Amino acid sequence: MISQLHPNQFQVNEAWIAFQLNEIPIDAGKDGRFNCICLMDAASCYILGTELIPASEAEPSQKQARDMLTAAWAKKDNFRNGYLSLRAGLEGP
Repeated sequence: MISQLHPNQFQVNEAWIAFQLNEIPIDAGKDGRFNCICLMDAASCYILGTELIPASEAEPSQKQARDMLTAAWAKKDNFRNGYLSLRAGLEGP
């Protein structure tokens, strides 16, 4: 059974959630089809960043993930204590 979580269960920067924003790939014509991955703060629901990844890929590359996290850390001016991945569950630094 999957337990449901609510933003009021977290402090800002305590947990970040990565998820796919779109249900069907975004068609960019000659450039191909993409999925939009978002990184959101669990407490504030603030979107920290997004990354477009080719629809043929299951997840962002390590570089894309690192770039998204680096940009998010700069926005929040604080390193996260953990992040919540829909695929992997709660993980720590």
